[in-house]
Formats: sequence, structure tokens, C-alpha cells
Amino acid sequence: MQETDHRRVAQLRQKAAKRGQKAESAADHAERRALLLKANMLDDMADMEERDHRFEAERQRLGGGTHRTAGEVLPWPVERFQMLWFGGMVIGALYDFDVAVVGDYLEAWIDILLFLIAATLLHYAVRRHGNLARLLLVPFLAVTFVEVFSHSGFTASDLTETSLAITQLALMASAVWLLFAPAARDWYS
Repeated sequence: MQETDHRRVAQLRQKAAKRGQKAESAADHAERRALLLKANMLDDMADMEERDHRFEAERQRLGGGTHRTAGEVLPWPVERFQMLWFGGMVIGALYDFDVAVVGDYLEAWIDILLFLIAATLLHYAVRRHGNLARLLLVPFLAVTFVEVFSHSGFTASDLTETSLAITQLALMASAVWLLFAPAARDWYS
């Protein structure tokens, strides 16, 4: 807390104490309570500022990664990546549901695992500025390509299944491409 804030709090408390020593009217009592409340609020704000500074210093000392804050604006390629990647995940889930074979639990578990990995990579790439997550998206995209084309019914599938698969892969590939645009690279560095 700044020196002027300390003085202001002390003045407010002295003023409230003087008013408390006199026989108070209701208005004086209310004013004294308001002065004490204001002094307490200034103290609390100063404590919160000090705690934030200590937390930030400790995070920097430990070499903690940067986390996305609520007010932070994402660069447009990262924002578009987030939308496209999530759209690809949803369409991929629809595709997997459409080509699922009853009783093929291994394929279902693989699809669930890949969806969870995609969601985790999305979280770390966007919310935590994870450069490693950004780089891992490329091999994960290759695994997704292999997984989509590995379905036994893909070659004999109907137009709906084929269009879902192509849309999923196009969205995810364009999303990864956006993460390597210059504005996104600057954000990750």
C-alpha cells in the first residue's frame, strides 16, 4: 500500500474515533461507521494488491507458465483455431457415432480416448499458451487421419459418413494450420 493510503486510513480512523468519543447523534454514528467502513475497504484493497504481487512474484520465481486470464484477448488465429478444432471434435464424434458397430468396444474406447486427448490439447494450446500442446497437435492430427480412414466401413460408406469425415479432417487441419500463422507464433513465444 502506498504511503498516502496509509495516511488516509489513519486519518479516517482518527476522525471516526473522535466522533465516537462525543455524544453521537444518529447521523454522526452513521458517518463514523461509513468512515470506518471506508478505512477497512482501503486496507482490504491494499492487502489484495500485496497478495497479488506476492503471488505473481512467486509464479515468476518458480518459472510458472503463463495462464490465460479472463480479460485477455486471443489473437484471431488462436480464436479461430479454438472454434475450428472444437467444431472438428463435435463432427468427429458424430462421425464416430454414425460408423459405430454394435459390440465393438475397443473402437468405442479408442474414440473416447482420442476425443479426450483432443480436448486436453485444445485446453493446453489455448488456455495455457502451451507451445508443446501446439506442437503435439500435428502428430495428433496425423493419428486422427489414420483413425478416420481405419474404419472398416469407410470405403463403402454413404455420402453422410464421407462428408462428416472430410469436414472433420478439413476443420482440424485448417485449425492446426492457423496455430502456425505469424500472429499465433508471436502469442506462443
